[in-house]
Formats: sequence, structure tokens, C-alpha cells
Amino acid sequence: MRNFNRLLIAGIAVCLTIAVLLVWTGRRAPSAAEGTPDVDAHERPSPAGIRSASRAGVPASDKDKKPAGSENPRHAQITERTALYENLTRMPAERLWQDWLATKGQRGWQRRILEQALSNVLAGRPQVGTAYDQMLDFLLSETENPDDQQRLAKIVSDGGTPECLGILLEALIARPDATITLDLVNWVSIMSLRSDGDSAAGDYLATARAAWAHWMQEGSTPPRGAFDALAAVTARIGTQNAVRFLIETATAGAVRIEDLERAGSVASISAMNVAGKVFAPESAAFLGEYLAKGRPGDTTFHWTGEALANMGSPLAVEQLVKWATNAPGECAEIAGSWVQLARDTESRQRLVDFRRSGGLNRIANAEVRQALTAAIGTFDR
Repeated sequence: MRNFNRLLIAGIAVCLTIAVLLVWTGRRAPSAAEGTPDVDAHERPSPAGIRSASRAGVPASDKDKKPAGSENPRHAQITERTALYENLTRMPAERLWQDWLATKGQRGWQRRILEQALSNVLAGRPQVGTAYDQMLDFLLSETENPDDQQRLAKIVSDGGTPECLGILLEALIARPDATITLDLVNWVSIMSLRSDGDSAAGDYLATARAAWAHWMQEGSTPPRGAFDALAAVTARIGTQNAVRFLIETATAGAVRIEDLERAGSVASISAMNVAGKVFAPESAAFLGEYLAKGRPGDTTFHWTGEALANMGSPLAVEQLVKWATNAPGECAEIAGSWVQLARDTESRQRLVDFRRSGGLNRIANAEVRQALTAAIGTFDR
């Protein structure tokens, strides 16, 4: 009986083996004439891509096809924003202004780029039709959102043209008590003057002087900080006419410096306080003439000396040394302090070379000579 069971099991195994072989041999490979059947890449992923596809839940072949710039998302973002900015700056200023109006209240990087583009287009002093008047009306409006008005004030300030300066000053004059008054004062005070040339300088000064004249009228009440902002802008203009105007404003009713400190007007004090903020070397010789004519204690004398000392130019140092050559002993201390304010490398080197070449021997007064020797000595260590 056992032998019979063993034979039965062996027979069954043989039959199964034969059946499997018959099924397998029924599947033949395609002939060369038939070609290779199309196989979807999703069904035939490369071994190297299988793991990455499984992680992302997408086919490996799709995973390998990375979008342009995906290797560096930050680079792609910069490229996109640069392209938008360049396209916007090719548009007319009036179109950009209308786009800004249409998107007021919105935030985000697209709006910021639109605002930057508008500022830079305005900087070219384009023909803008009625856009300037509309900007002024927007700043003066009592119904517009103050946040949007502040953003527009920045756009205009960054534009930096005489026309932009005029918009901000007109807004301050027309509504000195507006919600955004302090913002307007701030944007005037830090405005970068982006228009070059004598004509633009004249336009800047004419615009600033009109505001000075309005607020200096009897009974006028300028906003807090308005004169300081005006003085800062006028100093940045830096031309001889601008410098002369500041000197005349500082000395109006205060010939002596102690008079200015005791009873000077707000306008005069503001003009005096920007003496050290004239960074226009072309005004150095002009200031030197004023300094030579001034007397110690005069407002003009102190204004021009401070301006030259803080200018940061070898031309200004040259004027200080020229004045010091015949300065009286009572000016020794201030002469030394002015010379020691030289901060740029070229000015300091000029002073060191002057001392080494024996130039200090030409200083007539011994006290002044000693003060300059000590001051220049601090640069030669």
C-alpha cells in the first residue's frame, strides 16, 4: 500500500511538471519582423530611478524631467522678478501710475516691483500728462487709506526729481496737519536727488526756495521738522547758489553765532545745522572765499569752516590750510579741530605730505602752527 501511494504522488508531480512546460512553451518571443512592442516608460522604469519615483509617488521618468531652474528655486525667483521689473520699466510712467491706482490696497512682491519701477521711471523726468497732479491729489485726499498715501510718498521721494520734490512740498504746504505729514517731512529730508546737471540743480533750488519763502512768511505755521528737511535737501543740492542761500538764511538776524543760539529763528537754526552736510567739492573754493572774509565768532565764519571741515574732499582741506596760513592765534583751537575732521584717506595724506614737506612753516602764527602740527600728527602714525 505504501508503494502504491508513493507511485501515485510521483505520477501527480510528473503531470504537473508537464502541464507547466506546455504553458510556458506556448509563450514565444516576437520575431524580428514583428519588431519590439511599445512599452510605456511607466511600466519600464530604469533601475536607478525606481527609488526616487517611489518616494515621490510619481513615475521615475517624470521625476527625472525637472522644470527649468528647479535646481535653484531662489535663482528662478530672482529671474522671474527681474524680468517683471525690466518689462515694467519699459512702460510709460502714466501707465504705471494707473496700474498702481488700480491695485491700491494690495500687497505682495508684484506690487513692490511695480512701485520700484514707477520710481525709477519717474527719475527720468518723463512726460506724464496729468499724473503729477493726480499724485498730489491722492496725497491730499482725506478719504484715501493713509497706508497707500505713505507708500506713494515713498515712491515719489525715490523718484528724486525736482518735480517729485515739488509734489511732496506742495502736499506739506496744502495740508500741514495731515495724518501723513511726518512721513512727508521724512521723505523730503532723505530724498536722493537723482537729476543731474545745472538745469536740474536750478529746478531743485527754485522748488526748495519757494517752500522756504512760504513758511518764513509771518503767520505761517510750518509742520514740525519742515525747515530741517528743507535745509537737508538744499545742502544736498550743493551748488554755490544753494550754499549762499543757506548762509544767508543762517545769518539772517544773527550775525554772531551767540545771537543765533540765543534768539535765532527756526529757519536760521535749521540752515546752520546743515553746515556739515554740504558734500559738493565744487563749492570748496566758494566756501574758502567766505571763510577768508569771516571773523571769528561770526555765523558765516563758523558755517563755512564747518562745511569745509566735513566735506570729505582734498579741495576742502586745501581751503582750510590756505585760511590757516594767516589765521590769528585766537583761531588756533578751532583750526586744529577743523583739520582733524578730515576723514577721507586722500585728504589725510595731503595733510601728512604738507607737514613732511615743511608746509607748516608757512603758517604765520605759532599757536595755529602748533595746533595744525598736533592735528596732522594723528594721521601720521
